[in-house]
Amino acid sequence: MKHLSLSLNHGVLAALVNFGLVMAIYLIDINLMVAWWFSLIALMIVPVFMFMSGTAARKADGGVLSFGSGFQVVLITAVVTQFLSALLTWVLYTVIAPELPGILTDLVMEKTAGVMETFGVPAEIAKTQMEELETTLPESYKLSGLMKNSGYGLLMWAVVSLIVAAIVKRKPQSDFA
Repeated sequence: MKHLSLSLNHGVLAALVNFGLVMAIYLIDINLMVAWWFSLIALMIVPVFMFMSGTAARKADGGVLSFGSGFQVVLITAVVTQFLSALLTWVLYTVIAPELPGILTDLVMEKTAGVMETFGVPAEIAKTQMEELETTLPESYKLSGLMKNSGYGLLMWAVVSLIVAAIVKRKPQSDFA
């Protein structure tokens, strides 16, 4: 693929920006790591870099980019970002702050219990859900869990890639236009 280096570079940059954001929030206040707006900001980084890689590929081709080529460029950017971000997050959880998964588990459990209470979830259902969450959540902080979640995330990024590719594609100018 002729735009592979563009995709790889943008994917690596997106992962580094995402990791930088995570580290900044970690250093500022760990509680913010489970805030809804933090997740939204982190999610928006990937499409921004997908657009950047798609437009860079179009520019490299003289302002013309097919839908198929655009899809490949932006999807590879998302794949690289997703898996490199998972690896960097794993480094955070195992090397930089090994206590963080436990803290995040507690914060997520607390926040989830509050949300269930707010919505009036019956106590028995809430208890069952909290027990299940308590057993499954720690797995998501391990490398296998991070990679598994990244794989599932790629389904969403594939759909986003279709949209971004449709936006960044450009046909050659016609002599009749």
